[in-house]
Amino acid sequence: ENEAPLAVYEEFRTYYPNITINFVDLSMDETHARLAAALQTGTGAPCLSMLADVYAPQFFDAGLADLSAMLAPYAALFPEAKWPKVTTADGRVLGVPWDDGPVVLFYRRSLLAAYGVDPASLTTWAAYLDAAQRLNDASSGEVKMLWSNAGEASVGTQATLVADHLVLSRQLGAGWFAEDGTVILDNAANVRALKLLLALRESGATLNDLSSGADEIASLVEGRVATFLMPASWARVPRLNAPESAGDWGVQLIPAWKEEGSRGASVGGTSIALTEQCATPEAAREFLAFWLLRVPGRISAYVAGEHVENIFLPAADNEFFQLPDAFFGGDPLFALTTEAAKQSPLAYESVLFTWARAELSAVLPAIVRGEMSAEAGLNAAANAVRVEAGQPEQPPVEEVALF
Repeated sequence: ENEAPLAVYEEFRTYYPNITINFVDLSMDETHARLAAALQTGTGAPCLSMLADVYAPQFFDAGLADLSAMLAPYAALFPEAKWPKVTTADGRVLGVPWDDGPVVLFYRRSLLAAYGVDPASLTTWAAYLDAAQRLNDASSGEVKMLWSNAGEASVGTQATLVADHLVLSRQLGAGWFAEDGTVILDNAANVRALKLLLALRESGATLNDLSSGADEIASLVEGRVATFLMPASWARVPRLNAPESAGDWGVQLIPAWKEEGSRGASVGGTSIALTEQCATPEAAREFLAFWLLRVPGRISAYVAGEHVENIFLPAADNEFFQLPDAFFGGDPLFALTTEAAKQSPLAYESVLFTWARAELSAVLPAIVRGEMSAEAGLNAAANAVRVEAGQPEQPPVEEVALF
């Protein structure tokens, strides 16, 4: 939906009355499918298009304009982890960053308090695992610490082991692919990430394998889950589905893998690309800068579209984005999501992302059932992706300790 850029466009027209922009609302999947077809055929591409970071590499050699010169002065004004998502192997920058999907820990204050868990103590994953077990025991299993859905999101659930694994892997500085495109889905960091998710399930502290997204939301509304490991944009879910719970929520950085370690991970970001088919590239660049490279543009976009602002640092530092959020008990949602983005380690995307997600999703049920170890299961998934990519298969890593 185009509420955010449309709001900025109304202001833009005041300064550039001779530039007209037509906006088309499409789903994310349709946006990428239609853009790919237009670029491949050489006709019909829009001047500007949203690109999800996980799919961006498939467009890097498909007819996008090089924005390197335009964005060079802004290099220090975005978190470092964002740039690999829009930069090709030969150094061309092909998108203006919009958001970065930083992940934070949302929680219900009353639930944690009722069972003796201090959210301030959740600074490491070891502490989080311990607290999850204590909460489960203290509530006699009535309240769980986290959602855990072994299947992919075909039933409308928002939390899956696949998504959570990507978060934890990236927090460890790994991700599923190395900078050169090598598949690393089965390296030691990825094994550790999966073992944490398995340990949480095995402890009895997770609400597992919900049948639908509606059931997932019902568990949220009913207060059967205490914390939520989610991208910052998820803040809209409790606002819309449980408005009566305003003030009972909190938000903080996710636990670190070790004391003083990174408490950030970014997944699911987007950028705006300019196509080479655009007949008016200078006008398109003017609008991109007016929208995404100015503090007022970012504020106007948020007010209209409620997209969590987190990565244009001059805007993030603006007083508007430092205010406490009453729904989250006064916690500064924007400031926390900005810090999460800043702390996110570098991670790299690949044209093989969809394949890797499918292979991981396919093998997870067997791992969850104990039919395969985390090391063997991830190795099987990774080798399937390697075969697709023409990379040599690799043996599984030796047994990896969780902590």
